[in-house]
Amino acid sequence: MESSTLKDKKNKKAISALKKVKTKNSNSFSKGRRFAQRRWRMRLDRLFFKSNTTEGKIFDTALLALIVLSLVVVMMQSVTEIDQQYGTYLLAIEMAVTVLFAIEYVLRVATSHHPMRYILSFYGIIDLLAFVPAIFSWTYAGSNFFLLLRVTRIISIFKVLDMNQYTGEAQILSQALRASRHKVTVFVIFVATNVVLLGFIMFLVEGKDNPGFSSIPKSIYWAIVTLTTVGYGDIAPQSALGRSIAAIVMILGYGVLAVPTGIVSAEIATQVTHKSDEEESEGDKQKTQATQKENRSKECSNCGAEHHSEVAHFCYKCGTELVL
Repeated sequence: MESSTLKDKKNKKAISALKKVKTKNSNSFSKGRRFAQRRWRMRLDRLFFKSNTTEGKIFDTALLALIVLSLVVVMMQSVTEIDQQYGTYLLAIEMAVTVLFAIEYVLRVATSHHPMRYILSFYGIIDLLAFVPAIFSWTYAGSNFFLLLRVTRIISIFKVLDMNQYTGEAQILSQALRASRHKVTVFVIFVATNVVLLGFIMFLVEGKDNPGFSSIPKSIYWAIVTLTTVGYGDIAPQSALGRSIAAIVMILGYGVLAVPTGIVSAEIATQVTHKSDEEESEGDKQKTQATQKENRSKECSNCGAEHHSEVAHFCYKCGTELVL
């Protein structure tokens, strides 16, 4: 009786020990699995969201190539002769690229620290439009609306170019445009006023005998085309006075192009100079901090004397050994 009781106790202990081993192994496996998932998540995060890393740069370059390829395919599909001859191959390429964009979007959502923030962000919506319109265009063939949405894929180029080597230049251009917006706005209002005035004048000068200037809107259209140096040639003045006014407008047109260019260029130069000054100031600040730190490291712990020589080992004032 006692021997059977001892056997039961031993069996229970063995079963308990076996359960503990299984639980331990299960926990170890679970931890290893979570670690592997975390490691892959970090790798994908570096790939998708850290464009300053080597993997991120390679991925951005490949993504840029895919965007350009997809746009070329869409353009070639609009050419009837090419689409009739190579339509099957173009559709296959388009499908493959669309699938890759869809996989990229799903992985971005899965690896993002804030998935909903990414989904509702500007570039999240652009990434969604990179593949959804293509799927609908296959379902509803011939829909120009979905073709237009597919072209929004080109906006993704700005996301790809938002890498570290371009960020500084993009910020300079953005700041220059922001700083010059008031000047450019005033200039645009000035040009618009002159265009309307020229339209009225040309309507009065040419309107009676020239069908091209039969209304004020047509005359304003001519003024815009001439002042911007486009010159379609579909409307032309016929009278001597009208041609004289047209000659003056053509000459003024060069100023219309030069003024806003000069305004923005001046602001860009200002921003570049400002950035250089900031970098130089930051460099001087770091040098000063390094010098102060070095001087503090040479401060005597006994008497507090500073500015010891770099090779000094003892205080010049009290002779105490310097602690470096």
